[in-house]
Amino acid sequence: ICDILASKNGFEYRIEYEEGNYSEKGYDNKFRNILNVTDFLIFIVYNTEAKETLLRYFNSFKNDNPSLIRGRHWLFTTLSEFKADPNMLEAKKQQYMLGG
Repeated sequence: ICDILASKNGFEYRIEYEEGNYSEKGYDNKFRNILNVTDFLIFIVYNTEAKETLLRYFNSFKNDNPSLIRGRHWLFTTLSEFKADPNMLEAKKQQYMLGG
């Protein structure tokens, strides 16, 4: 269900690395499958164009599936953004753990 399964301080991160090359329906299936096993959706993407595409697909998915999204958290970032701030996962986890 994920490309990378990592853990830190007892918290598991399921990370998808994407290049934005699937159809919207393909990403809908990915979003649904990931949300079946975790409340924390993380996508690290190749570039800004891929990030914008996935965010567009995800916003549509959110609008079509509000009950599936309620109480969930997500992070969409580019590889270069992540390299510049590798602690963003920890910051997002803290937000998640606090319910924000």
